[in-house]
Amino acid sequence: MAGYLGCSDSVINVLTYINGVILSIISFLQSAVICLQWPAEYIIVFGLAEGKVRLANTKTNKSSTIYGTDSYVVSLTTNCSGKGILSGHADGTIVRYFFDDEGSGESQVRIMGALG
Repeated sequence: MAGYLGCSDSVINVLTYINGVILSIISFLQSAVICLQWPAEYIIVFGLAEGKVRLANTKTNKSSTIYGTDSYVVSLTTNCSGKGILSGHADGTIVRYFFDDEGSGESQVRIMGALG
């Protein structure tokens, strides 16, 4: 089994354990982690206080920025298939992102712009 912890101390810990024994810990150092989702077996997506949405691969222990905004990420959710996410930001912006755009050419779309 695996579990994950997102912390405001800028660390995401991915724990692998069997029968209560921790087998490995993978840490991804970033800015403050506000929200995270685990849409696929080796993929964790997390939103940061600095406005970036990042993807971490637990198999390779690497992470990269999917996209960034100028506003704090306040919420993150995946679609039913696990192939896409929505992120909500403090300024009212909502961004839709597909990991696989299935040939549409639209991997990232701003659904709603900043309020105010």
